[in-house]
Amino acid sequence: MEIDSADLATLSPTTSNLDPPPTKQRSDSQGSQKSLSGEDLIIQVSRMVKDRARAELIALELMEEYNFDFHEFKRLLKDNNLEVSFSRVRYQDIAPKVGLQPYSDGLDIPTFPIFQARLSNDLFRKILEDIQLFTYQYRPLPLHDTEEARSRFLSAYFNRIVGLFSGLIYNTPESMLEGKIASKGRIEYQFKTFGGVTVLFIEVKLSIGSLRERLDCIAQVIAEADACAWMNFQQGFRVPIIAVLCDGRSFTFFKFLDRRQTRTASPQFFIGQFPNGSLEQVIVGMAPGVDPTNFFHHSRSICESLFYVFLTGYHCGLKAHWDRSMEASKKQGHGRQSTPMWQKAVHLASDAIDSAKLACTQWEEGQVEESKKSAESVLEYLACSVDEVPRVQPSFDLLELFRQEFADMNA
Repeated sequence: MEIDSADLATLSPTTSNLDPPPTKQRSDSQGSQKSLSGEDLIIQVSRMVKDRARAELIALELMEEYNFDFHEFKRLLKDNNLEVSFSRVRYQDIAPKVGLQPYSDGLDIPTFPIFQARLSNDLFRKILEDIQLFTYQYRPLPLHDTEEARSRFLSAYFNRIVGLFSGLIYNTPESMLEGKIASKGRIEYQFKTFGGVTVLFIEVKLSIGSLRERLDCIAQVIAEADACAWMNFQQGFRVPIIAVLCDGRSFTFFKFLDRRQTRTASPQFFIGQFPNGSLEQVIVGMAPGVDPTNFFHHSRSICESLFYVFLTGYHCGLKAHWDRSMEASKKQGHGRQSTPMWQKAVHLASDAIDSAKLACTQWEEGQVEESKKSAESVLEYLACSVDEVPRVQPSFDLLELFRQEFADMNA
């Protein structure tokens, strides 16, 4: 849905009401962040150069205390030939930052409830078509011998799901800090909603040999999520970040809450727990000898877990912009045309989540037909929500444009 010229002053290329971030200080629950620029930023980068072993941790410390130009920061790192990557961060060093004990082996990570969002049969069938095509292209999952092949293959599990949001959730495949090590065995996607990161997807090397290696992978999740939360904050965007860690064997889900959201002394970090008590979703690859029923069951469970993650990320992003639109209305002393549109989009997204969870419950209880209807209603609610979101550039449908272009030829 388009909006009138009254809102155009605050629009981004995709959505409206994105107020420009302050250039000096931002207020938060703990006071205000100081601004770091020019010579002061150079001094801090020099400090990292002198202490290369702690460069990544120093970067996180700077983000905790200061606002600064991130692109200039990255340029200074490059100019000083300083390889910085959060994949170097070790669990024992970063665990205390989120209130965890370094030597508890991750057993003290608190849980948060995570669910599955039931997919319609038609949508899951399309996902299977993608998996089949990627199997032809990259060979079956058990035969992959590189992280790149596996990463491209696993994208089939969520490509169709991300497409449901018509560009309001989009993928920026990059790490916050790129170093040479970032391209060796670890692949990352940042999914943004209206410019802020809401879902972080990290794939690590094909096989993790020890508990210590797995904990260090979790350390990267914490560091990347912390940096993404800082970047969001610079843009006035405060949302939980859902992180998905894939180690080639399973998917594990985490949630990161910035201290500015929780109004606590430190950020909070959680691991997702499903209603059956499981902390992960096992990946089953289809190959000769594999039970197709087992493959379909596990694949659908993974896709429905990812659907829930993207739905909640989308909902959180909507809610953040609705809140900001209402704050802007109060400051301006009058209502904005876009505010009720954001509100309606939020409520429809909430309805989609509720229907998706209901569909799963109905399926588990043997209410097959009711489950199918609820799953179809999820797509209807989501489509209506997407249509309500204020935009500058309307989305377009290539297939519809193709049909219009060649309508005469098909007549």
